[in-house]
Amino acid sequence: MAANIFFAVLPLLLPYACAQIDQNAAPCPIAFENTSSIGPDGPWWYIPLQVDFPDQRVKMLPTQSTMSIVINASACSTQGSSCPPPAEDLWMPFSEAWTSSNGPDQVGMEVGGVAWGIVMSTLLGLEGSGQYFTDRMTIWRGGDSSQLNYLDHQAMVVSNNYSVSYPGGASYTLDTGFFSLNGASNHASWTTANGSTATSNHTLPLAYENGFMPSKSYGMHIGSVHPNVTASLYLGGYDASRVLSQPVVANGTVFTLVDVGLNVTSGASAFTNLGSGHVRGLLSSNGSNVASLDVEVGSGVPYMYLPRSTCDAIAEYLPVQYDSDFDLYLWNTDDEAFEHIVTSPHYLKLTFASIDQTLQAINVPFALLNLTLDTPLVSMQTPYFPCRPVDDLGPSAHLGRAFLQAAFLAQNAQTNTMFLAQAPGPEFLEENVKTIDSDATTLAPATNPPSWESTWSATLRGLSSSSSDNSGNGSGSISSQGGSGHKSGGGGLSGGAIAGIVVGAVVALALVALLILWFVRRRKKSWAASQQSEQEEYKNVYAQYGSPGATTAPPQYAPIPGGELATEPVRQIHEADATLSAPAEMDVRQDPTELSAEESHGQAK
Repeated sequence: MAANIFFAVLPLLLPYACAQIDQNAAPCPIAFENTSSIGPDGPWWYIPLQVDFPDQRVKMLPTQSTMSIVINASACSTQGSSCPPPAEDLWMPFSEAWTSSNGPDQVGMEVGGVAWGIVMSTLLGLEGSGQYFTDRMTIWRGGDSSQLNYLDHQAMVVSNNYSVSYPGGASYTLDTGFFSLNGASNHASWTTANGSTATSNHTLPLAYENGFMPSKSYGMHIGSVHPNVTASLYLGGYDASRVLSQPVVANGTVFTLVDVGLNVTSGASAFTNLGSGHVRGLLSSNGSNVASLDVEVGSGVPYMYLPRSTCDAIAEYLPVQYDSDFDLYLWNTDDEAFEHIVTSPHYLKLTFASIDQTLQAINVPFALLNLTLDTPLVSMQTPYFPCRPVDDLGPSAHLGRAFLQAAFLAQNAQTNTMFLAQAPGPEFLEENVKTIDSDATTLAPATNPPSWESTWSATLRGLSSSSSDNSGNGSGSISSQGGSGHKSGGGGLSGGAIAGIVVGAVVALALVALLILWFVRRRKKSWAASQQSEQEEYKNVYAQYGSPGATTAPPQYAPIPGGELATEPVRQIHEADATLSAPAEMDVRQDPTELSAEESHGQAK
């Protein structure tokens, strides 16, 4: 029996012991894919990873939670499940290697969504159950199947039926796992189903201890599927081409948000009631402006979770409508301002304060904030703006994947430091990988980085003033005063403005008069043309027989006594004599006489 177990476990041990690659503490690249849609609220790039032995391919999203999550294949096959299609790349438990290495004995008791963290489970509305377990995870460096990093005895949670729920009753079953980037603790312990205690390794610390990376850190830009901005993730390092600004630094995991605003980099503005200017001061809580707000930043949740009054203040300038069933703002796609805003350089501006009190803005173009709700949440694809209101007594504000499409995020667990910076659009510099040292508290941005605007200039084009006028917008710069929606402005109309209005009214009246005159004349011409067309149409009935003199002519029939028509056309047709008689005048030499009464009466008879 012992020999059988040894040979069953041997395939797990030999690659780990004999075929490990000497990484020389180089940053470990993690490949992303987007070959199929991930998430009914995205779409999102995902990480393909391998679990168990032989390898089982699974799809994962990066998260800052302490535990990685895989999806049990049964989660999408049981009655009542509602996995987004296609339900693929799910973990099939009870492989021979996992069973022989006592994997089932280390499976924990069933736990709710809180096992993934109370904040995350609350933000997602996570319901259902899962279990702690341990298994092998294999990382293909840069997606290369020949460059393998084995993470044995990996502590994870298996989702048996976790689902994400919404206030209106809609929900979907998780079909995509999560790859933990948390390096705060090395091990996890839990009580197994048989009552014993199991202890296993967290992902990032295990990779560091195995020498796969130079520090317990990562640098990430999750990018965007539409528009296409490729994702980037390095364990123990980062790609400096994704860092356009000096990173904001935070101790721990909380950043300080000091302002929220809207702006346009070039061209006219299509913001509702805002015109070509900008607005700032939209950061508020409980209906009142606030000087700052503590926010966490992480890729494990999809939306920007901000105070309700902040979301409402932003939405005031957008063609959106709040939907209580999803607790989100749906885009009004029938409003032409929608198309203008998401295809031109309109952006949401969030300003953060670093630990040294320096300020740094991160711009998120609305092209990235046009995301899609999909089946099984809705019957047809529904564009939405990903601001999710959070109550003052609920979870803390959180900026998730929607925000991180435009931002670079890094973390060094060994110095308890987090970094946040502006990420580029589709046009960025060549990759430049840098190491995050174990004692690093600062990160360097790209050398001579391009402006953020230039990385979007080929994708987002400024609007002409006529496009903005068609959206019914004014112009000017606005600063929000509180969450009530009132805006500061001038103290009334000047004399020049009044004169301009009068002149404009006169010109408008003249144009209306000319338009009416043109319309009447056009109607008359149209009537005459229709009469001529009717006459031509009547003549054209005979045109099918050819023009005068042609060999083809309409058949003619001779009358027959009795009123019947001949059944054969007349064989000979004679042309009328063209010689005309000379006109003769009546003789008027006799004077006209009146008839007598008798004669008249007799003729009448």
